[in-house]
Order: sequence, then structure tokens, then C-alpha cells
Amino acid sequence: MSTFSQTKSAVIIPAVVGSTSFFCSLFLITTIIRSKQNTCYHRIIFFLSFWDAFVSFALAIITLPMPEGELTDGLKGPKIGNQYTCEAQAFIIYLSWGYTVFANLFLNVYYLCTIRYNVNNVKFRAYAEPAFILLSTTFSLVMPIYFLKHGA
Repeated sequence: MSTFSQTKSAVIIPAVVGSTSFFCSLFLITTIIRSKQNTCYHRIIFFLSFWDAFVSFALAIITLPMPEGELTDGLKGPKIGNQYTCEAQAFIIYLSWGYTVFANLFLNVYYLCTIRYNVNNVKFRAYAEPAFILLSTTFSLVMPIYFLKHGA
């Protein structure tokens, strides 16, 4: 009996959804750059889209970076990578997910501060953005480094 991960759908669905998300994120990034607006909101959405593009691309190439071998025998899809490309893909996915989660959190904090507490963009940029960059980088690096260090 095969599991879903051993079907062609398990390769096709992430490839299609990941590719679509990747191109949508690139569209948002391009739109923000062309708009030449440098508001807190635009920077947060740029940051979110940037890291979403990374995770989406890594998911879109689903099995390509995986090596042929005992652990991947049941998986459908082309496998042309090695252990290092597979680890790099996993590292990018976990790192990008971490940044994406923090960008979503920060977007909510931005809305809370501006709508509920009437914090202006100058104060938000001066205090919240540096804290966000520091926290998101610190916490986003923890999981991928831990997994990489322990051979997961």
C-alpha cells in the first residue's frame, strides 16, 4: 500500500502551487520596487514576499535536489541532487518559513500599532523595525541550524 507521498500528485501539487506562489511573490516584489514607496507597510510586504519566494521555489523543485537512495526510493519525481543539495533545500525551506512567519507576525503588529495605538511611521521605523530584524533573524536561524547540525 502506497502513501500519498509516493504518488505523482505529491510531486505535481507542490510544484504547481510552489511555482504559482513564487511568481506571485516576484510580482509583488517588482510592484513594490517600481512603486518607489518606502513606507513601513511596503517594507514589510517586500520582506514577506522575498522570503515567500525562496520557500515557494524550494517547494516547487520538490524532489530535484534529493539524492537517489534508500530514503527516497518510494518518492515519485526526478531526483538529480545529492545529500548537500537536499540539505540546502531543507535549510532554505526552514529559514524562509521562519522569516515568513515573523513577517506575518510583524504585519499584524504594524496594524495593531498604527490602527489601535496611532503609532506614527517614524517611531515604528525607529523602534519596531530594528527589533523585528533582530528577533526574526535570531529565531529564524535556530531551527534550520539545529536540524542541519543534527543531520535531520
